[in-house]
Amino acid sequence: VTPYYDYLGLTVSSRMLWTKAVHNLSMKALKAMNVIKIFDKKYNNFDVIISFKLFNKLVLPIILYGSGMWGRVLRHRVEFIQNKFCKYILGVGAHTANAAALDDCGRYPLFVHYYTKVVQYWVRIIMMHRQQLGFILTPLGVSRSWNPRGLRWII
Repeated sequence: VTPYYDYLGLTVSSRMLWTKAVHNLSMKALKAMNVIKIFDKKYNNFDVIISFKLFNKLVLPIILYGSGMWGRVLRHRVEFIQNKFCKYILGVGAHTANAAALDDCGRYPLFVHYYTKVVQYWVRIIMMHRQQLGFILTPLGVSRSWNPRGLRWII
């Protein structure tokens, strides 16, 4: 049995650990963010609104990919990417408080996005027909009845 394998761009662990997947996604998102920074410097500083539109369209989809699965836990590596971009846009140092940088940029922490994705994913599984594979592979499908104790893995 291999400990990790890639499936549709997401690194999946045989033990359902998501640290390697989050690490790989954050490295890809960091590369995309650096491309935005290179073009920002090349074209003499984009407008702040354009910079955040580029971040939302190019970096967020990468970093939030698969977050319905791995987003149950606060991931500092994911939060680091947005914090770094906000500090770059503001032109402040790396030791500036993250909350201050996010607030000045008018942004929310990314955990708001990936916690929401977890809830959306869970609701989609609950609404599935009992014969679908996604339902069968969840604790609801194994127990054959809706038991709140069987939902502990989501909390």
